[in-house]
Amino acid sequence: MGLLSRFFGPPSQDQFAKTIMRAFRDAGDNRQFVYEADQFRLVVAGDDESESDGSPSAEVLNLHNFYAEHCNLPRANRKEHLKQVVRGVSQGKIEMPDEFAHAAPDLRPRIWPRSMFAKLELQQRIEGGNEVDVPRYLIGNNLSLGLVYDLPHSMRSISGDDLKGWDVSWYEAMEAAKEALSEMEFAVAKIGDHLYASASGDNYDASRLILIDFIRQMEVDGDHIAMIPNRDTLLVTGSNDDEGLAMMAELAEKALEDPRPLGATPVRLHEDEWVDWMPPLAHPLRARFREMERQFFYLEYADQKESLEQLYEKEVADVFVATCSAVRNQDTDEIFTYCVWPEGVNALLPVCDKIILGANGQSGQMADWDKVQANAGELMNEDETLYPPRLRVSDFPTPAQLELIGGEPLGADVE
Repeated sequence: MGLLSRFFGPPSQDQFAKTIMRAFRDAGDNRQFVYEADQFRLVVAGDDESESDGSPSAEVLNLHNFYAEHCNLPRANRKEHLKQVVRGVSQGKIEMPDEFAHAAPDLRPRIWPRSMFAKLELQQRIEGGNEVDVPRYLIGNNLSLGLVYDLPHSMRSISGDDLKGWDVSWYEAMEAAKEALSEMEFAVAKIGDHLYASASGDNYDASRLILIDFIRQMEVDGDHIAMIPNRDTLLVTGSNDDEGLAMMAELAEKALEDPRPLGATPVRLHEDEWVDWMPPLAHPLRARFREMERQFFYLEYADQKESLEQLYEKEVADVFVATCSAVRNQDTDEIFTYCVWPEGVNALLPVCDKIILGANGQSGQMADWDKVQANAGELMNEDETLYPPRLRVSDFPTPAQLELIGGEPLGADVE
C-alpha cells in the first residue's frame, strides 16, 4: 500500500472495525464488541449493566454493507457516516410506547430484500438462536414488507411481540404506517413522457411502492411497471412503453451498484398487488432486464452457499451445495448461469439457466434447466426453507432420461 493510499484512501476492513468500535465508545455505548475478522463482523459480548440475550440477530453487527457505504463516501463525509451507523445500530435500545396510538405516528412501512431475512434465519440455525421475530409480507417473490418505528436518530423493526403488546394486527399497524408515510413530503420527477422517479433521499422512496392510490395517479402506457433497486429509488413506467422501460433499465443498473441493493426484478401492478414481471420473450429489452436479475441472484447464491456450508459443517451433514456460476456466450454476448448436478451425491442446486449433468471424472452434458425439469423433475424437490430457492437431489437421471434431456456434450474438466 502506498503512503498516499494509506493516509488518504479508504480504510482497510480491520481499520474500519477499530474505528467503528471507537465511535460506539465515544457515543457512550458501554457494550463490549468482539471483532471477528474472518467474518468481518462485531459480536456483542455484553455491557456493564446486563448480559446478552443470546439472540444473534440482535447481538451481531455485520460490517460489509456499512464498510461499502463508508468507502464510497468522500473522505469529508465519513465521520458523519460513522455517527449515523452508531445511531442506527442503537435501535435495539429504543423503548417502544406502551400504547399503539402513541407509536402510530412514527410507524413506517419498510421494504427489504427477502434474502436479508433468509440470511438471518440461516445464521440463527448456525448459531442456535431463536427464530427471527419480524412479521412481514411478500411483494412478488423477492421483496419483504415489514414495519419500523422511526425516530429522528434511530430506527427499530416492529416485532410480533410489539404487536401483541399493542393488541393490534400487522394489517392494522401497516395501515397506520402507510397513512403516516403518505403524509410525508416528497418529490416525484417525470422524465419526459415515459418514466416517473421518486428519489427524495429520505430512505422511504422504495416503500412508496405500496401507496397504490399514489401509483395509480401516474399515467402510463399499459400496466404500471415498477423497480426499487435500492431504498432511495422508485421507478415507474408502463408495460407498453419501450422508451420508458429502457430508461428504467439504465437507472436501475446504476442504482444496483449501491452497497444495499433491494431487488433487480421488475414488478407489475395487478389489481392491488405487485407481481414479478419480465418483458415478453421477443421484447428487445428482455435480455437486459434478465441480465440484471441474473447478476443480482448470482451474488445472493454465493452468500447463501457460504452460510449453508457453515451450517452443514456444524451439523456434520454430507450435502454438496452447488455453486451458481456465470459465463458469457461468445456468440451472442449473453450471460447465462449454470450449476453442476454431480452423480452419486446429495446436492442442493441453485435455480440457473442451465445444468451440467455428470462431473465425476466422466464426460457430462450441459442442458437447459427447463429441459432437465421436464424430463427429470421428479428427482428435483424444492427445499422450502431456503431462499433464493434450491432444489434437493439425490438420485441421478437414468441413461434414458439423459438421452431425452440432450444438451451439449462437455469434457470432464468442467467444474
